[in-house]
Amino acid sequence: MLRLLKVRLIVDGKAIYMLPRKRPIVIDLDGHQSRLVVTNGFHCTQELQLPEYPAASGYFLVTCTLSNNLLAACGLLLGVFYLVGLLSDILLVRLLSFLPLLYFLYHFYLNRKCFLVIRAIGPVYPETAS
Repeated sequence: MLRLLKVRLIVDGKAIYMLPRKRPIVIDLDGHQSRLVVTNGFHCTQELQLPEYPAASGYFLVTCTLSNNLLAACGLLLGVFYLVGLLSDILLVRLLSFLPLLYFLYHFYLNRKCFLVIRAIGPVYPETAS
């Protein structure tokens, strides 16, 4: 689902960085305690506080609650339920075909705070000179 969204990273509420797909970006921080927020314009993550270090490296992963596999599986389920309901003329099965669609609409529109997730996949370490 992230392939369809233009995701941006906001650092301390003022610096905005575009997040390209499948490529890391390097962001220089001033050494003070920073706040990270990821947004696509409609959804935004919870604020992530970074510890205060003079020079630090961190690795973060931005994910979506609706993964590509879940999107494909629910689309397939919707199609199968609808075809079975259409061929068998059972109204209940036709109505069940809308459940995956309602699930997506709930996560996309009503559960906006949890749609995008940013999490640390590697701890933030101070860089040491070797």
